[in-house]
Amino acid sequence: MVFYTALGDSITVGKSATSPLYGYTERIASYLRHRNIPVSVLRLAHSGWTSHALLNAVVSNDPLPLQKATTISLWIGGNDLILHAIRSQRITPQTVRRAAATYEQNVHQLIVYIRKWSTAPIVICTQYNPFPNTPLAVEAVGILNEAIHLAAARHQLQIAPTDTWFSGNEPQLIAGYRTGRLEDLYRRIPFGPYPIHPNNQGHLLIAQNLLPYMQ
Repeated sequence: MVFYTALGDSITVGKSATSPLYGYTERIASYLRHRNIPVSVLRLAHSGWTSHALLNAVVSNDPLPLQKATTISLWIGGNDLILHAIRSQRITPQTVRRAAATYEQNVHQLIVYIRKWSTAPIVICTQYNPFPNTPLAVEAVGILNEAIHLAAARHQLQIAPTDTWFSGNEPQLIAGYRTGRLEDLYRRIPFGPYPIHPNNQGHLLIAQNLLPYMQ
């Protein structure tokens, strides 16, 4: 029996998939069931959550999803950069590094708490870049991924390199993708999705690549 606990933000929720069944967590469950492997998906995720918000949610909720887990995935960090951008009138690599340091500390506290309840393998996902044609976005996401790798090394976590999976294929994998520049945030179709989340194909790719991590 696989008990898969998925922690994260809007990507883990399945944002921009055309049906909840097409989000990556449900895709993973579907793959396992087709192999006649019983599976239960326990998801603690919410659109807009930062690493600090996820930490608070995990600590304040019932630890049962952690206790029962046979595999735990952690996908968080994109909103840390967005919140930083909102708060900072001028974004520089130095200010992004400060935000990344705060992120790493939040993840450290999160893993320490999880380990009070679970010895299950934890896989932490890197962050792909929805704006690969904006140098500042490339640098900022790179800094965040450095922090993810540091957190993984500190706690001996498995790393799912989603940035590698998406690199070069962003137009096919991101919902609402246009030019891959930050300006696309302001050029989206009215009431359409921000071009930052995986589309159905993106969620499918994530599920296929995360499947080998399931215990």
